[in-house]
Amino acid sequence: MVQALIGEGFAELGGARLRSLVGLRRPAELTEAGARLAAGLRSKRSDVPGVLAAATLALVADPDRYDRQNVGEGALLEVLALVPRGPRAATATAPQRAARDSTAGHDLFDLLRAAHRPAAGRRTPAGGTRAGAGFTPGAPGCVRDSADDR
Repeated sequence: MVQALIGEGFAELGGARLRSLVGLRRPAELTEAGARLAAGLRSKRSDVPGVLAAATLALVADPDRYDRQNVGEGALLEVLALVPRGPRAATATAPQRAARDSTAGHDLFDLLRAAHRPAAGRRTPAGGTRAGAGFTPGAPGCVRDSADDR
């Protein structure tokens, strides 16, 4: 699973690696952005991870100044300003968020499982526990397939 996240990339996403999808952009500019936030100014970052990293640097550098200048709230307002306007900005209800998050989680799991499916017929980890060990029929999350009957 780790290899799928950081190593080979995702074929479904044009071979992009996780780091390129959610990684921090322009890290060399973080020190200046953190200083701007600590001075009560906008960070001038255009990415959410960058704003949050800059706010973290401001906190680590001078916690008292961070509180005095209300850096946390300023960073939050800056992040919220980065959210696109329109339907994506609409507030979802709790059931809508739960359904969306569940779908996203299942989709990610399916991508990872498909990318790293074990070789046919191999049902045990390299360490060698027997196939089906620990399987409790009917237990939540346990799905039985024909290979479990071996």
